[in-house]
Amino acid sequence: MNFIQLISRSERETLKFRLLALLTVSVAMLFQARSVPLLSTLALVGGYLVYSYVLRAFLIPRYLGYLLALFMLLADAVALLAALYILGISSPAFALLPIAVVYHSIYLGYAGGLTMATVSTLGYTGLAFLTGQASQLGNVLAVQVPLFYVLAFLAGYVAQQRLREVEERRSLQQLIDVETNARLLLDLTQALRRSQDVEGLSRGVVQMASLTARMPICLLFFFDEESKALVCRSATTDLSTLGKDGSHGFTERPDSPSFVAQAWRTGTPTLFYQEGTQTPTGLLPAWLTSQRLTRGIAVPLSKEAASLGVLCLMDDHPEPLPQETVELLQAFAGVAANILSAVRSYEDAERRSKRLVRELQHTIDTTGRLRDQTRKRPLRFGSLILDPAKEIVRSQDQIVRLTRTEFDLLYVLAQNPGAVLNQETITREVWGKDFVPQGKVVDVSIHRLRKKLSALPEGKGLIATVRGQGYSFSPPSQHTPRS
Repeated sequence: MNFIQLISRSERETLKFRLLALLTVSVAMLFQARSVPLLSTLALVGGYLVYSYVLRAFLIPRYLGYLLALFMLLADAVALLAALYILGISSPAFALLPIAVVYHSIYLGYAGGLTMATVSTLGYTGLAFLTGQASQLGNVLAVQVPLFYVLAFLAGYVAQQRLREVEERRSLQQLIDVETNARLLLDLTQALRRSQDVEGLSRGVVQMASLTARMPICLLFFFDEESKALVCRSATTDLSTLGKDGSHGFTERPDSPSFVAQAWRTGTPTLFYQEGTQTPTGLLPAWLTSQRLTRGIAVPLSKEAASLGVLCLMDDHPEPLPQETVELLQAFAGVAANILSAVRSYEDAERRSKRLVRELQHTIDTTGRLRDQTRKRPLRFGSLILDPAKEIVRSQDQIVRLTRTEFDLLYVLAQNPGAVLNQETITREVWGKDFVPQGKVVDVSIHRLRKKLSALPEGKGLIATVRGQGYSFSPPSQHTPRS
C-alpha cells in the first residue's frame, strides 16, 4: 500500500478526529463568547465543514495524488492555526497541534508527520510574532520545536509497523481468498464430473463400440498427459481375464510396436489378422501375447486435431474384419470423440484446479512461515547464534543448517533456556495443536538435532534430557562441551 493509496483512507479515518477537533474549538469559542468575534468563528466552522464535504465528494474521487495529500495537510494546519488566532495562541486549544502531528504521522507515515510538525512550528511561530507575543512564548517555542518532531518520528514508527502488519494480513488474506475460490472451483469441477458420470460414459462408449463391430472385447484408451502413456479407462470384459491385474489396467507406450500405439501415432485405424491361434508378432501388445485372438482393430479418437485416445476391439473370429465394419467404427469414433472430449475437459479442469489448490496452499504456508520467521528475533548465547531468517546455527564461524522442524524445535527450547519442556508442549509449539504424533517423533527429532549440533564447537550438550519430564536448552556458558 503506497502513499497515494493512503490518502483516501486517511481522509475517512481522520474525518471523525477533524470533526471532533472542530467541535472542541467551537465549544472553546462558546466559553469565550465575549472575547471571540462571532463572524470569524462562524466563518471558520462553516468553512471547515464545507471543506470536508468538498474533499470527500469531489476532490478525492477526481484528483487523488501527492498535491491533494499536501493540500489536505495544509488545510488542517491552517484551520487549527486560525482557531488559535481567534482563541488566543496561549489558549488550551494549543494541544490540538501536537495531536494533529500524531494523527498525520499515523495515517500518512513519516512524511505526513514531519510535514505537519514543520507547518505547525512555522505557523505557530508566525502567530507569536504576528500577535507580538514571541518574547512571552519563547520557552514554549523552544520546547515545541523538538516536541513536534519527536512526536512525528515516534508516531511515524508506530504507523510504519501498523501498516506493515496490515499489509501482511491483507496479502495473506488475499491468498487465502484465492485459495478458497480455487477450492470452490475444484468442488465445482468435481461436481460437474460426477454429474456427467464419466465412468458411465466410458463404459457406454466401449459397449456401443462392441455392439457396432460385433466384437466382444473392446477397450478404451485415454492418453494421460502426466505419464505420457495410453491408459485403459474402460473395457467390456474383466481385465483380469486378459492376463492383467484388473486393479491396474492396461498401459501402452505410444512408441511401442503394437497396433494400438500405431493407431495413436498415425491417426488412422490399424488392423491385424492372422489365421489360426498363434500370436501375431509385434502387433499384439505384450499383455495379449497369451490370448487366442485372431483379429483386432485400433481406431484413434480425435476432435479438432486433438488426439484423445484409442478404441481397441478384438475377437477370435476366423475371417478378416469387413471393410464396412471398419468404416462403421470410424464413424462411431467421431461420435465417441465428441462425448469423450467433454470427459477430457472435466478431467483437465479438475487436474488444473487440484494443482492450483496445491500451489496456493504451498504459497500460503510459505508466506505464513516467512512472516513468522521475520517476527522471530535472532537468539545469541555467547558465540552461539540462532538465526531464524536463514534457519541456521552459527558458532565460531562454523554454520549448521537445519530443517524447518529442527530449527523450530531448537528455537522453542532456546527461548526458555534452562526451562524443562515436556513432549506435549514441544509437539504443540513445533508441529501445531492439530498435529497427532505418531511414534516417538519428538525423541527422534531431538536425536537428529543433537547429531547435527555436535558438529559445532559448542554444540554438544546444548539439549539436555530431564528423565521423566522432557528436554531443556542449556546455553554454552552453563555446560562444558564434551570432546
